[in-house]
Amino acid sequence: RTITDDEKYLYVFDRYNNRAVKIDKSLISVVVSSVGFSGSGNNGFNNVWQIATDGENVYFADMGNHRVKVHRAKDLAFVLSFGELGISATSFHLPTGVAVDAGFLYVGDTGSQRIVKLGKSTGLFVFDIKVTINTFSSLTLAVDESYLYSSYNTVPRESVDHLTIFLEKRDKGSLEIVGSVEIKPQNSVALSSSILMGNISVRGDYIFIPFTDDVNGNGSYYIQKRLVSDISLVREYKSNLALYGVTACGLSFKPKRKNESINLNI
Repeated sequence: RTITDDEKYLYVFDRYNNRAVKIDKSLISVVVSSVGFSGSGNNGFNNVWQIATDGENVYFADMGNHRVKVHRAKDLAFVLSFGELGISATSFHLPTGVAVDAGFLYVGDTGSQRIVKLGKSTGLFVFDIKVTINTFSSLTLAVDESYLYSSYNTVPRESVDHLTIFLEKRDKGSLEIVGSVEIKPQNSVALSSSILMGNISVRGDYIFIPFTDDVNGNGSYYIQKRLVSDISLVREYKSNLALYGVTACGLSFKPKRKNESINLNI
């Protein structure tokens, strides 16, 4: 129910079996490696909500264990983890979101209603900022070169019987909001529930967000494509089949260079 990718591979978390799976992009049916079981040890997971990769490592928001785990992308071997249940700056309470860039790790700490910025290599606390949520929010994150994007469920003021989704664009340095929009099906005006269905993803000029219009799973499922510049809607995909996450690889890939030396005998 959560997915990310790099240049060659997909990284999927199989939530029902509590395991991470690495899949060859060119051969979708081929599992390159997998790791994990239900537990709290180095290779244990407990209901991972979002994963992210920087090409070198894969980062897991291990919600049920109240921590972030780091595994090597090459073979999914355990590297380190940080965080534990608590209310201190370095603790987490039901973390559901994770995003990573060149120097920092961003965690959506749902239970503490905040976004936390950490040093990527050390997990050391940098600072955090509160998020206006009032329920279990499925707070998920995405990041590009300039901005952090956060999306979550919340109960609207108009009715405690409904849920709505917000997508926010935040300054990556301060984490302050620079743009916000309520997510609902295109042309919808009636008060209804919209539920975030897995992780958001950003690539280039666009951000993608999956959601449904029925909390009981009997409605339609959507993926919206929005501009990162002003988070306005570009296009909407609608389906009767369940959607649980979307990935759009945002890593910058360096071109490969080959040098050859030829003896001309002159």
